[in-house]
Amino acid sequence: MSLAYSPDGKMVAAVAGDQTHGEVKLWDVVGEKEFWSSDTSPAAANCVAFSPDGKTVAVALGSTHAVKLLGARDGREVGQLAVRSGAMLAVAYSPDGSMIATGGSDGVARLWMVESRSEYASLSWGPSGQSVAFTVAFTPDGRSVVVGCDDGRVRFWDVRTAQPQAELVAHKTLISRLAFSPDGRHLATAGFRDPACNALVWSDRWLAGGQPLVGHKGYVAGLAFSPAGDRLVTASADGTAKVWTLAADAPKPAK
Repeated sequence: MSLAYSPDGKMVAAVAGDQTHGEVKLWDVVGEKEFWSSDTSPAAANCVAFSPDGKTVAVALGSTHAVKLLGARDGREVGQLAVRSGAMLAVAYSPDGSMIATGGSDGVARLWMVESRSEYASLSWGPSGQSVAFTVAFTPDGRSVVVGCDDGRVRFWDVRTAQPQAELVAHKTLISRLAFSPDGRHLATAGFRDPACNALVWSDRWLAGGQPLVGHKGYVAGLAFSPAGDRLVTASADGTAKVWTLAADAPKPAK
């Protein structure tokens, strides 16, 4: 399942399903009622994201190799981004809403221009088909896009030039979640069932590498920073959520 809040916090979109069936739902958070639902069969619905203006919901689809763009008001399709191969696994809007980043099972992350629905750049690494782009995110300033891959690495790319910038060897398993703090100084990563560490926080203050978040008994399935950027919430498959304060020396559980 994938969840996304609208920018004003009044709506939440969710996708769920299996390999041959998917569904998108939009809820009114305040009134606790469902606005609309949309069936994506025969494709799985893998990831969902709101546009910064809250008017569009982007849904990454599986077997149809596409991202479907739905109007947030009524769920009607307003556009589509399609590739020739590879299931779409991840989708994210740039902070200004002009671009969309996608990650696919073909080992390619792509940048798209929203207005023209056209591909701006493809970002790939290693032999084709031997890697998977599981999750994508833009830095808060919109200058870089970050890709979490199945080899446990996080790759940074320059949005303007589509050139690689940096690479983090983060986890021993695939990168399942990424999250930036609002000021862009911290990056949280989660490794799917990583035996060494479920989640890490990276910062320019901690030059030795990512700081581990230890305490969950299951893998970390969700990450979110507070609006002020001084706290991080992790949600685990063990059924617990923890709040961490980003202290000067290392992240610590909030009291």
